[in-house]
Amino acid sequence: MPYHSNELLFSHFRDNNIDLSNIEAQLQLVAPNSPNLPLYRDMMLTILRMAHDDSDRWSAKITLQALRELDQSFRTLQRYKDRRKVTVFGSARTPLEHPMYALARELGATLARSDLMVITGAGGGIMAAAHEG
Repeated sequence: MPYHSNELLFSHFRDNNIDLSNIEAQLQLVAPNSPNLPLYRDMMLTILRMAHDDSDRWSAKITLQALRELDQSFRTLQRYKDRRKVTVFGSARTPLEHPMYALARELGATLARSDLMVITGAGGGIMAAAHEG
């Protein structure tokens, strides 16, 4: 899938006379010849724009935590990259005796028989039922 860089990111820095050549050089050092360089560059530019705008601390902390969690998730799931997956999220408060719990357990069993990996939010209720299946 082709990626088209966001020209607005570049214009933000160009309009403020900020030299971005060192970003390009750093990316070439850590990921030479990567087809993802334009994506990494835009990620870096997005963070630089947040820093330039001096976003509030809460936004910066949420962004950092989200980026770290995404990185860890991608690293964890990398070993299963060739396996099909289904994500199940649902109420963690659904009791065992509720009909929806039984349906979620049945769904989990059907997915497992189809050799699909079930990924949940690790909560109780619907998510636990899907794993039980």
